[in-house]
Amino acid sequence: MSLKRLGKALRLTSARGAPAVVDWREWDFSEVPDDQVELCHEYEYGRHSEQVKAAVAKFRRQHGNVAIEECLDINDPGNILGEQLLPVVCVRPSFPKDPFQSMNANERQRIADMLRTDGERWLLVEGSFRKLLSIYPNLQNEYGSFRDGETTYVVMAVDWRMNPTEILGRFEAWLTKRRPKEVRKRDRTRGAGAPVRKCRAQLKALGAWRLLQKMDSGDAWEATKERLKKRGLFSDEPAAWSRARATAERLLAING
Repeated sequence: MSLKRLGKALRLTSARGAPAVVDWREWDFSEVPDDQVELCHEYEYGRHSEQVKAAVAKFRRQHGNVAIEECLDINDPGNILGEQLLPVVCVRPSFPKDPFQSMNANERQRIADMLRTDGERWLLVEGSFRKLLSIYPNLQNEYGSFRDGETTYVVMAVDWRMNPTEILGRFEAWLTKRRPKEVRKRDRTRGAGAPVRKCRAQLKALGAWRLLQKMDSGDAWEATKERLKKRGLFSDEPAAWSRARATAERLLAING
């Protein structure tokens, strides 16, 4: 569905023509904890991605509504998903109908803790570097791994006869030797380019986009300022809302 058609489908008004009430969980992401923000971003933008929704539907046809911890153990999940990097959090039964914040707070935290510990937030296509290269042709081959800007994709053999300390020691040695010197380590919560802060800004833009599908910027400001202590999601200037909408539309187009 195109953005224009989706916007039209979401544009609901009451019989008197007053702006529709929009569930705050669809536009206010300010209370999402820092360690859940990136998951929330993947989930909420994924709700508008036909590619992600198709991949989730394909996954469910094959495996049903499995728990996230189960889906991480499925062998070679990429063969099911086709040419799509699927955020694991989108496998949740609530996707795409319900917002991320509709999940119980303890459940959201459990998922965030599990994925952070497990280290797998994405189900990777095909499990094959050859396939990865066909999808991302700009990857640079180096030392048996593949580099794409600030990200390196690598397959490692893990000898499970080693104890965890030995495995971690070897991985740390690999990191020390292979970390690109020109890439700066960054704080995940500070600075405009930090992932957490960047995701928060993009989620805020998505919230504005959703509101503007149902009302004009003046009504959106009025609808949000009560919950956000009279400051609104953005200012009462239409230009601020227009910029946010443009940001969201650009990201929605990229996410397909």
